[in-house]
Order: sequence, then C-alpha cells, then structure tokens
Amino acid sequence: MSEGKIRVYAKAQNRIALGIVNAYLVINPQATIDDLKQAFPDSLNPDSGVKINFITEAELKAREGGNWNGYFTKPDELLTLGDGSRAALVMMWTKPSFERLVEKAAQYGIEVAPIDAASSVKRGEFSLEYINGFDPTPQPEPKKKGCFGVIALLIAVGGAAGYAMTFLL
Repeated sequence: MSEGKIRVYAKAQNRIALGIVNAYLVINPQATIDDLKQAFPDSLNPDSGVKINFITEAELKAREGGNWNGYFTKPDELLTLGDGSRAALVMMWTKPSFERLVEKAAQYGIEVAPIDAASSVKRGEFSLEYINGFDPTPQPEPKKKGCFGVIALLIAVGGAAGYAMTFLL
C-alpha cells in the first residue's frame, strides 16, 4: 500500500505542478513562501527560463505590463499561504524538471496520477484526491487542564486532611 496522502490529477504538466504545490499546502497549511522555496527549490526547474519557482503576489504585480513573466497569474491560480499572503508558481516545466518535481513531491506524500486517469478533470484545471485515510480537516487541540484546578484540588484535599487531623488529636 502506498504511503501517499494526496493524489493529483490533471491533463498537463504545468497543471500537475500547480496541483502538487496546492497539495503540499493542504498537507502543510501553515507554510510560507520560504517554506515553499525550501520544499521545492529553484534547482528543480533550472531550465524554465524564469529561474525562480515562486514569487510573491507583490513581485508578480510589479512585473505586470511587461513581457511574458512565466508564472500562473490568475486569481484562482495564486497560492494562498499560511500567513495569508499569496504567491505565484512558475508555469514552465520541461520533462526533466517535471520529473524532478514529481520525485520531490513523493517525499511529501503527494502522488501524481497518470494523465490518462484525469479524464474527468477539465483542461486547464487539476483535482486532488485524499488517499490512504488522509483527512486534511484540522483536528481540535485537546483541552489543556490548567494548573489552577490541580492546585485547588490539592488545597481542598490538604485542608480536609488537616481538618480530619484536628478531630483525631
């Protein structure tokens, strides 16, 4: 049985790449752009012509109006990070770069379905499937018992023991 947590479906390499990073963010919802850059370093995609896999939304806006910038730019393509900021992923993935990305994704429990298995996914989109019992729903933190309750209990027990000792004497 595979140890994957999420399977990505899409019909194009660049959409699979976008799905992989979105899957990573599902598994690591508090991730920042620095976390993404560490998880998926620029060295995975040296031949994209862009050289940087992730840029902030502010950097993206600074590039608007220029020549082709090579990033996913539509609002629904931007990555929402754990700190609420947004980032863009490079759009170009050659076959060798894509293969490196898929290998790296596997280290995080992210699998890529064969392209022919993505028949229900619309062109230009991706879908994620949670597998092997993975549930991304945040689990509630167990309630922590405060020291106050324990101290009050010890005082009460100690007081009762002292009161009982008074009757014995």
